Amino acid sequence: MNCEMRLWFSVDSALFYLTTRAALYKIIYQAKLDSLFSRPLSHIRAESGCVFMEKVSQIKRMKIQELAKQAGVSKSTIHYYMEKQLLPSPVKLNRTSALYDESYIERIRLIRRLQKKAFLPLGRIKRLLDTVQDMEMLENVLHISSHYAGWLADASRGRPLCEADIAAEFGFFPETLERLEQLGVLHPEVKRGNRIYHPEDVEILRILLRMSELGFTPARGWPLEALCIYVEAAGHLAEREVEQLFQRMMDGLHPRDTQDLFGGMGEDLFLGLFLWMRRKAIRKAFAVRLKKIHPPEGARIKAGE
Repeated sequence: MNCEMRLWFSVDSALFYLTTRAALYKIIYQAKLDSLFSRPLSHIRAESGCVFMEKVSQIKRMKIQELAKQAGVSKSTIHYYMEKQLLPSPVKLNRTSALYDESYIERIRLIRRLQKKAFLPLGRIKRLLDTVQDMEMLENVLHISSHYAGWLADASRGRPLCEADIAAEFGFFPETLERLEQLGVLHPEVKRGNRIYHPEDVEILRILLRMSELGFTPARGWPLEALCIYVEAAGHLAEREVEQLFQRMMDGLHPRDTQDLFGGMGEDLFLGLFLWMRRKAIRKAFAVRLKKIHPPEGARIKAGE
C-alpha cells in the first residue's frame, strides 16, 4: 500500500502545474487595478472624474544604478528583464536616462524568487505576472510553487533521464515505457525525437520497479492496466484540491498562512490522512464484497451432512 501511496502522490505533483495554469486564467479579471505592478509612472489613474496628481508626485523615483543596488541585481539584469517585458517601461528623462519607482524593487525581487525557489523559467514568470496582478496571490503562488519544486529537487537528485538512462537504471523495455505513457502513468517530454523523463516520472518508475520485485507483476494478476485507477484518482483529487486551494486564496488566504500550511509537517499530515482514509475505505469495500459472494450451484452443504 505504501508503494501505491507513493505512486498517487508522485502523479499528483506532476498534475499540479497543468491544473495551476488553467486556474490562474480564471482570476485574470479579478486582479486589483491598483496593484503593485500597475505601472503607476506611465499613466495617471482617474477615479470619479478626479485626477490624483498628488499620489503620483509622492512616488519615490530612482535611476537604474540605485534600483540595481536596492534590488540586489546588476544593471544588465534589469535591462534583460526590460527586454523580456518582465518590467514595465520606466519614465524616460532622455534617450539614455530613465526613472524607476519603488515597485520595481519588489517586482525584481519577486522574479528572482520565482526563479530560484520555484525554478520557473522567465517565460512562465512573465505569463504569471501578466495574468495575476494581486501581490498576495503572487506570494501564495510563490510559496506553493516552491513547495512543489522542492519535491523535484529532492526526487532523483532533480535530474531528468533519457530513455537509454531509464533502460540502464531500471531495465524497463521500450514497449513497457510506451504502454505506461499510453495509460497516462508517465508523461515524458519529447526533445529532438528523444523522450526525457522528469523526476516525477523517474520516481514513479522507481516505485514500479520495487512493486515488480515484490511480486506485483502481470503473471500474478497485476497488469499495467491496473495502474489506471491511480491515474484517474490522482487526476480527480488534484483538480479538486487545486480548485479549493485557489478559492481559499481568492477569499484572502494570507501568504504567511500558506507558507505555514505547506511547510514543515503539512505534507506528511495529508499523506497520513489519505493513507488511513484509503485503508478504511478498502476495509469497508472488502467486507461488502465478501457479503456478495455466493457458492456455486450444487456446492451448498446441507446441515448435518
